[in-house]
Amino acid sequence: VAAGFYFGAPFAWGVTSRWQLSLEILGVAVALQVAAFALTQFWLERQRLSLYVGLAFLAATIADLVAALVSQDSYYAPRVERYRTLVGIWTVGRLLMGGLLLAGLWAHGRAAISRAVGRELTVGAVAAAAGTLLLVQVPLWVAMPGLMVAGLEVRRPWDLAGGILFATALPAYGWTYRQRRGVLLGAVLISLLIGLLAQVAATQSAEPSDGLAMLAMVLKVASYLPPLVGLFVASVVLYREQQRLTVQVQTAQEELAKYSKHLEQTIAERTQEVEARARDLEVFAFTVSHDLKAPLRGIHAYSELLLDTCGAQLGEQGARFAQAIRRMSQTMRKLIDDLLEYSRLQRRDAVMSKVNLRELTQSVVHDRQPQIEQAGAEVTLEFADMTCEGDRMMFYQVLGNLLDNALKYSRGAKPPRITISGWVDHDRCCVAVADNGIGFDMEHAERIFSLFERLHPSEKYEGSGIGLSIVKRIIEKHGGQVWAEGKPGQGATFTFVVPQKQPAVPPAT
Repeated sequence: VAAGFYFGAPFAWGVTSRWQLSLEILGVAVALQVAAFALTQFWLERQRLSLYVGLAFLAATIADLVAALVSQDSYYAPRVERYRTLVGIWTVGRLLMGGLLLAGLWAHGRAAISRAVGRELTVGAVAAAAGTLLLVQVPLWVAMPGLMVAGLEVRRPWDLAGGILFATALPAYGWTYRQRRGVLLGAVLISLLIGLLAQVAATQSAEPSDGLAMLAMVLKVASYLPPLVGLFVASVVLYREQQRLTVQVQTAQEELAKYSKHLEQTIAERTQEVEARARDLEVFAFTVSHDLKAPLRGIHAYSELLLDTCGAQLGEQGARFAQAIRRMSQTMRKLIDDLLEYSRLQRRDAVMSKVNLRELTQSVVHDRQPQIEQAGAEVTLEFADMTCEGDRMMFYQVLGNLLDNALKYSRGAKPPRITISGWVDHDRCCVAVADNGIGFDMEHAERIFSLFERLHPSEKYEGSGIGLSIVKRIIEKHGGQVWAEGKPGQGATFTFVVPQKQPAVPPAT
């Protein structure tokens, strides 16, 4: 308003002309604020209605600004009479505004929000501004025609078209507001109602400064205010809601932090309890197993002494009983030895060094050559020259247990064939021991590695049921994996994979 009076001071205008210019400038200022507010809200909240409301008021801003400049002779000189030019510019702005508001209502109900919000905002703003500037040039060149309706002269007929557009949008926004509510919907609804009254007054205006023209201009500026207030109220409501949600999130985070701390403390306590019980259980198992070996050695020694010194006096049945005692004592001793070894693995730290698995496998096969020859087995090595970090003795035990297992369960084959393969795959050493023995059903693949788990009767296949459990514990101690594959009557393959390099252990503090 101040700018309008300042620039209008050098001209000898009447009071009405000054107020007309002031209202045009005030309309530009308010419409521009609404456009900026709505487009910013679209950027932040991604509500398509805000985008179209912003574009509608951007179009109104440009049209009002051009009208104000034309009235000052500060724009391109029109080729038609100035009053008709100003009426045409008014009409273009109102038609664009009504059309964009209707499009926004459609988009609010149906169109999906694009992910590229910035691109959509830029394209929409540029298209609306350029389109408005292009259309407002038309009244500078072409005069708006008059129109007679039912004996009543409608002096500004194209404003009647704008009024019809506003009247069409009014019930549509009213119905949508009843269905969905919303501050912005209500504000646009009020703006349309006031804008419709402005259009009615404009259609009856005969002069640019008569009472109806001034009323239409005042109503036009007044129609810009409800969306501005509505957007402000919506922003305040959103801000308060965000503040409330922020407080809730902070409270939830604090509670979560307290619960997490309590949970960590509880887990630490439970872990200590479990570890203590596991240590006690291991000590108990070690102690019991160790203490059992002394009387077991006596049983074994006396059974052998009985057979050597009194074999003839025992008779056939007594000798058979004494041999059963000796055999069972040997089985029991093997079971205790394996149990002790399994218990030691939990407490024993791996002594890491570089181990050539091909050479180690050759050593294992060489040490078991008597058992291989006794079984008449054919052992084939298909080993790459590979080295990995690990405990040499533990790897020796793994390879020995797997080879013993293959010899035991393939002794019924004619002849038993065992293939030991080794290869490197993505910085991992892979070893597989395959045989042509009795095999197993894959539904029991996990049970094989469980402690004391046996798939076949001990009377036919001797063993403690701990060997494969030791294999699994050693491989997992080295950060690897072990699994078994097989088919009944077609043999089995046991494969383990360990990293070539073990992760560095940080020094104790």
